[in-house]
Amino acid sequence: MRTKILYLLLLIPSISIAQVQEPDLQKALQTLKQLITSQQFRDKDIQPGDTSQLFLGAPIRVGIVPLDKLRSYKSGQSAKELITDINKMIVPVLKSNRTVVSSISTEMINNKWVVSGFGIDEQVSQKIDSINNASRKLVRILSLRLDFLSFEDATGLNFIPLQDDRERNILIGRPLKAETVLLAYVKAANDYNGLPW
Repeated sequence: MRTKILYLLLLIPSISIAQVQEPDLQKALQTLKQLITSQQFRDKDIQPGDTSQLFLGAPIRVGIVPLDKLRSYKSGQSAKELITDINKMIVPVLKSNRTVVSSISTEMINNKWVVSGFGIDEQVSQKIDSINNASRKLVRILSLRLDFLSFEDATGLNFIPLQDDRERNILIGRPLKAETVLLAYVKAANDYNGLPW
């Protein structure tokens, strides 16, 4: 399975965070540590003895590319304009060796940031710290089941694919111009029938 996200909504308290304030994230981290210690949260990368080594990384905003926008995307159009912020963030949880082992998911509910779960997407965890850039974002094309880490540099917006698509020569971890990636999926967006996979 490509994704291993474990949401423990019933096991964690609802933690309000205004602009993801550090003390509340620290409470969420303590809750995660307690769940690991009590073995209610299991993961091959985290053992109960690891909890003292865990710390938080920098939050990563989450955005989506809606299918209706992708269907009409044209060369030369700003790729950035296609990305819609969905008021979600992923805060990586790292071990002392800087390995991403989990995450804390947060989202805006009733104008307040709340912790919504724990867990990590395996592909995201492998690339999450390779981009040390304030502009980084997790970008999803939900209907096509595609995930990218985006970042900006002097040349513009770039996507790092989190899955292979050999047919389009879009490979995990190989940065590409966002425009190139989006143009490669316009036909797939137009062909998509709306049915679940």
